[in-house]
Amino acid sequence: MFGVLSIAQQYEDERLVDQCWEVIDGKTEEVVKSEDFWTIERSLLEDIVKRNWLKIREVELFKAVNLWATKECERQGLAVDGKVKRRIIGKQIVKEIRFPTMEEKELASAVLDCNILTNKEMKDLVKHFNGVLTKPLSFPEDRQFGTWKTCCRFDHLVPYNVENGWSYDGFHDVADSIEFWEDKDVWLEGIRFFGRKDEIYQVRTMRIMEIKKSKTSETKTLIDFKPSCLLYFNSLPLPLKGNEIDVFDVPFNPVVIRKNKHYVVEASLDGPNSFYGSHGKDTMSCHGVTFHFKDYQKAKLNDATTVSCGQFAEFFFMPVSRH
Repeated sequence: MFGVLSIAQQYEDERLVDQCWEVIDGKTEEVVKSEDFWTIERSLLEDIVKRNWLKIREVELFKAVNLWATKECERQGLAVDGKVKRRIIGKQIVKEIRFPTMEEKELASAVLDCNILTNKEMKDLVKHFNGVLTKPLSFPEDRQFGTWKTCCRFDHLVPYNVENGWSYDGFHDVADSIEFWEDKDVWLEGIRFFGRKDEIYQVRTMRIMEIKKSKTSETKTLIDFKPSCLLYFNSLPLPLKGNEIDVFDVPFNPVVIRKNKHYVVEASLDGPNSFYGSHGKDTMSCHGVTFHFKDYQKAKLNDATTVSCGQFAEFFFMPVSRH
């Protein structure tokens, strides 16, 4: 795989490069355990570690990086110890590894004895795991997006063509919305939207709010993208049973969605007519969590998202750990 990627990059074959990265993202744990991985260039290793969509636990990614460094020491005839491996890996790569997303036990068993991290870095991580760190960590704290579970609302995804498509013309200041709740506490870290091939979409506003329980209680806003700060996203293909459905993903800092509490997500989008979902269900079980959906306020006159059709293709979530 990595040999093919190198050749594709050398000949500037963008389609083949994208296909290689798609395999790496989707089968990360498998490809980093191949002998092919041990011989990749350091620049490619850095590109891999920096990616957000790898389907691998961070402790397994660290083990792969550590093994790559061990093999590199052997190739160069150097002593295989932590300081040498740290120098070979480089600070840029070490600082991209998401140590805070590991379990504390994983950090102790897989990272501590490698001596790749400095004493100060290890002390800060231990303080972080025990909730006594008083300053920001120097490592990313968000999980690999590819390791998060997804819940798709629809049984059928409708391709765009000249005669149909989800319309935003004249509605970019009006939001699509859907109400939702779950039977378990979850972390929510992103939402997938439908797009159209090679097009760019703007997220003018997006809010996730806890719905009022009574007239006297206040609405609690968890996520709020301000209209003054437009977000632009390229729509990319989502392979699906031989058809290519184009989507774009909007990640955000994880927020806790409490079980049985009702929330609404609103988003006003701007861009060309897009794909959309149909045959949506009001109740779906996804990876041990039951999601419920309900129509919310329909501000748009046409192409307003409902439970049965429209936008908000998938929710990216992770059950809240109880240990």
